[in-house]
Amino acid sequence: MILRIVTLVSLLFLDACNRRITWTHVIPKNYQGFLVIRYDCPTGYSLKQEGASISVIYSTNGALCVTNGFLTPWVGSVTCRETDGTPIPFVGLPWGYSGRLPAKGLCGGDEVNMTVLGKDFHLDIMWVGDPKSFAAIRNTPEYQKELDDFLNKEIGVPKIE
Repeated sequence: MILRIVTLVSLLFLDACNRRITWTHVIPKNYQGFLVIRYDCPTGYSLKQEGASISVIYSTNGALCVTNGFLTPWVGSVTCRETDGTPIPFVGLPWGYSGRLPAKGLCGGDEVNMTVLGKDFHLDIMWVGDPKSFAAIRNTPEYQKELDDFLNKEIGVPKIE
């Protein structure tokens, strides 16, 4: 009996781990710049799975605050569109993208955990816009400064001087 229960629990766990989710990022019309999801955010809302899909809807400033803990793994497919339905290709990291880069794409995908002045932040950081521009600045001090400013202003991550 115990072996059957353990086997059933194991099969349910494996089934849950293998479920493929379609993640749809919904971005404000004509928005370009950072997209950041802050998890475990007490003032946020809960991401809801409907069937095999989850919609990730960003505010007009590119930020999203959700009460969920980090949703791992992001197994499945990623789609992206503007609020009016205009599709945006998912590029990921432009320097590893096969094919011709689109004029506008969803780039990046960094998971960041940090504690700043006693506050914990669990973030997913992406960027939407011209993938060539993203690739040109991604590993520069300018990118890091712009990201730090965005995180401070839009997510509330304190600046440390």
